[in-house]
Amino acid sequence: MRRRHDSGALAIVLALFLFAKKGRPMTTTTGPAATRTDSNQSSVEAALLEAGCPLGALKILTAMSAHETHGWQGGMWNWNVGNVTTASSNYVLQPGLSLHFATYPSLAAGAKAFVDLLKSDLYAGSIQLAEVGDLAGFVAVLKQGGYAGTKADYTKYEAAIARWMAQLT
Repeated sequence: MRRRHDSGALAIVLALFLFAKKGRPMTTTTGPAATRTDSNQSSVEAALLEAGCPLGALKILTAMSAHETHGWQGGMWNWNVGNVTTASSNYVLQPGLSLHFATYPSLAAGAKAFVDLLKSDLYAGSIQLAEVGDLAGFVAVLKQGGYAGTKADYTKYEAAIARWMAQLT
């Protein structure tokens, strides 16, 4: 599972979608319908902890999930906590996007896949950096692995996560 998208273009597309098709599912040719799965901070944090996220890494991973899913309100589809893309044949197309996003049957399954991805060799060391609160180092590992795509502005990505960290209770 590897993500590739331009976060600026994603924000524009998502804004247009929310304006034009608020909450209407979009079907795919090979998977389930894209279904909005709104959540909240406490539910996502509980799912991340259950999935094996160390307590010290929880704030950064929660903030990253909030950034990726617009605060779990209108931007999380099919329990994909980190908006992770996939090469698998079981995917959804989020409205207005051509990327293949992973789909999960529950918040717990989406959180587990997100934590497992960050613990994988592709993002080796990211969880440890998050655990000690090193946001810059964490985002550097994400950039090296191409989490937000090769054209993404990782300085803005880091700033967005930092803003969410400041907002979360």
